[in-house]
Amino acid sequence: MKLFTDHRLTIAAGFLLAAALIGAGIAHGGAVPDIFDLARWGHFLAGITWVGLLYYFNLVQVPSLASVSAETKTELFREGGLARRALWWFRWAAMLTLIFGGILYMHLAKTGAEGVDIRIGATLAIIMWFNVWFIIWPARPDRQPHQRAAVDPDAVLHGLQRPFPHLRLTGDRMRTDALSDTRIIEAWSNNARP
Repeated sequence: MKLFTDHRLTIAAGFLLAAALIGAGIAHGGAVPDIFDLARWGHFLAGITWVGLLYYFNLVQVPSLASVSAETKTELFREGGLARRALWWFRWAAMLTLIFGGILYMHLAKTGAEGVDIRIGATLAIIMWFNVWFIIWPARPDRQPHQRAAVDPDAVLHGLQRPFPHLRLTGDRMRTDALSDTRIIEAWSNNARP
């Protein structure tokens, strides 16, 4: 079935199924979701994607790259390669998590319901978002003008090409995000609503 072999169709079907379930709930007397319900849903979905990819990088991809050939690494980082696609989703999941989280935070602040744990989580999320967009993403080999023709993923993985030379890159920065996201997951679980 093409629905399960094309990721775009699978994602679209997931959104259509969610809309159908929301519609069925409304038809049976449920409340119409407001912008904050939709923002909560988007924040949760984007956050799961972001954190899931973060753990994928930390537990699977980065450790595995140490044992693959240079040709395989080049293939992974080429246009449309696995690493490039995963970093693209990682980057945009971070952005959407921050946007939806900002909408939720404004709602909570307006109602006086934001607590210290929400402020801590928001602060960590902003730091993590900055790390993704301004430290990890610019360090991609294809973003380095002198490396566009010949990608050297080893240089990125070992911090040799750095937009901010005083900072270590990729593995350490992603592990910083992983450390921060454990606090955010704990806050999510304490603030989950039925």
